[in-house]
Amino acid sequence: MIQSTVYVVLIWRMDAGGRLKARRPCGFATAQQAVARARSAVRRGNVAVASKRTIDTETDEIVEHLEIFRGGRLLENFVAI
Repeated sequence: MIQSTVYVVLIWRMDAGGRLKARRPCGFATAQQAVARARSAVRRGNVAVASKRTIDTETDEIVEHLEIFRGGRLLENFVAI
């Protein structure tokens, strides 16, 4: 089994109607890059989650999913994946 590790940042922004809109996920090679991007998004008023994903490259299945950063103003009805 060959494994690959990628750091992913998911960002949600608030639209004019007050609803959260998901943006496209961003992939990074290091944890430092991912956390820096997530913190930058939070400073601009967004909600961001950075996670480490280990993927089995033969089957494309996620072997491990570890959240490394969560920040922003969360709403009561907000559910992160």
